[in-house]
Amino acid sequence: MKKLLFFLLPLAALTLSCKEVPPEPVQPVEQPEKPVPVEEVKLQIVVADEAFRSLKAGESLQVGYEVKTPQGVTYTLMSFQPEGWDVVLSTPSGNKGTLTVSLPAGAGTGRIMLVANGSDGSCFVKVLGVGVGSTGTVQAYEAVDASGGSLELPSGSGAVRITASGGDWINVNGLRLVLSENTTYESREALVRFTVDKQDCELTVVQAQKDAIVLTADALEALPEGEILQFVVRANVEVEARCDADWLSLAAATKGMEDKPFNITVSPNETEETRSAVISFTSGDLLQEVTLTQAPLPPLVSGDFLLLTDASILEPGDQLLVVNPKGTMAMGAQNGTYRTPVSITPEYDIIRNPGRGVAVITLGGTPGAWEFGVTDGYLSAQSEAKSQLLTVETLSDYARWTIEVADDGTAVVKSLEGSRNRLCYNMRDMRFCCYLSSSSNIVDVVLYHKPAVGKSITDNEDPGIYLGGRNKRIYERGTDQQVRSWTGDRLSYVLVNPDSREQLAVEGYGEGFSQGESVKIRVLWKSGWDVLLDKEYVFVLQKEENGKVWLGNEAGQGVIIKK
Repeated sequence: MKKLLFFLLPLAALTLSCKEVPPEPVQPVEQPEKPVPVEEVKLQIVVADEAFRSLKAGESLQVGYEVKTPQGVTYTLMSFQPEGWDVVLSTPSGNKGTLTVSLPAGAGTGRIMLVANGSDGSCFVKVLGVGVGSTGTVQAYEAVDASGGSLELPSGSGAVRITASGGDWINVNGLRLVLSENTTYESREALVRFTVDKQDCELTVVQAQKDAIVLTADALEALPEGEILQFVVRANVEVEARCDADWLSLAAATKGMEDKPFNITVSPNETEETRSAVISFTSGDLLQEVTLTQAPLPPLVSGDFLLLTDASILEPGDQLLVVNPKGTMAMGAQNGTYRTPVSITPEYDIIRNPGRGVAVITLGGTPGAWEFGVTDGYLSAQSEAKSQLLTVETLSDYARWTIEVADDGTAVVKSLEGSRNRLCYNMRDMRFCCYLSSSSNIVDVVLYHKPAVGKSITDNEDPGIYLGGRNKRIYERGTDQQVRSWTGDRLSYVLVNPDSREQLAVEGYGEGFSQGESVKIRVLWKSGWDVLLDKEYVFVLQKEENGKVWLGNEAGQGVIIKK
């Protein structure tokens, strides 16, 4: 008798274990002493399913799982989930591993099914309810070979109805579906409808033709960065896999009695186009094919982006990164109804070479009506009704923006149209989107800036600081006094204006530095008792000439000091 490999039940915490029909009871023989009972260990999957009940679209969750088995029994573990959901079961160590579930944007509630098939013929199913209030008809699928046999329905099944193609080859007998042998060379299919605890269920049974290969999917999709996929082929013959693409490699994994897994190793797609390849599974004259596609990696973003503290320096062609206030997440390049974050690590007020997956905005338009160009269009607010951040091809006032930046770098970014038009970061849902206003969880962003035209601190000659906007102070001849002193091996250079009681100190440069080397510089600028600027920067020693030193970065920011 063949077991039904999987079945979805309506409650998230409910599981199903498939068992053989027990033999007729045998009268026990009296024993002088009653043996101590030994607890029987049965095949079982243990996972904290309640954690998934509040999982929302666009979120991910990782929990641990454990498979309990009788002594000497091995098992295979599979997952079944709605199309588009990403479910990853790590390779178990000591029968324990991790289950990672990632829901795409717009995903609704649903169920995930974990199936363990034991080497002794037993099976166990764990059903995880994802979200709250999962409803609708539960659907399952089973592929069987041509030899016939039987499938066992779950306990409590009722109102069984069968619609079959290819004749009267499947019938119900109690809780068993009885299948006759398929002697034809065409597969046939049956739809079995039944209920369990008032839950409507549909089981599609596909019986292969004689000597057949049955694929579990007709298309595969690999991550742009590459990965190892396991693809299961169901067959009653030995199967050979072949593909001519040099960016794929195939290897047979551990073989089962009916399931024949293959590991597909996919290389990163560093081209600019989506690519695809056809994988052939053959056995003699039998042939089945599956198409695998892989999108390209996001563009590599390089260069230095500096924290923007003055919006007046922005010009068309400049580039911006949108970052959360903590400076740990940048807006991602993935298009949708919002933008997901990508992890970054700034150095002081600089993001160096952000890498892949970060959205780069190229400014167009004019100040007060900036256009945010991205690789696939323009960023745009959605409407008065929805807090969305879209990518559009046609410009409107929803896709034109104003930028106001505070001294600490906090940026208020708004589109010209709509009330839900404030570009913010949602700390709870971890997304960049448009909202009515900021709040405890909805916070304004910060912007990191890269000018369109390369600048250099060496374009300037006078000592002082050149940090852009209000943070600029140049030596005033006739009023300023220059003071230099050494603290150990480092120089402290100070401009003092006795009339206004203003002083500017630059500390950190030393004689031991050579051209091209990075130097950490502290800038302290005071007017009377008021501190105008007290900050550390990392600059590169660009030039030493005529008793002066130029320390700067790619954006033309920096300091010029007297040696």
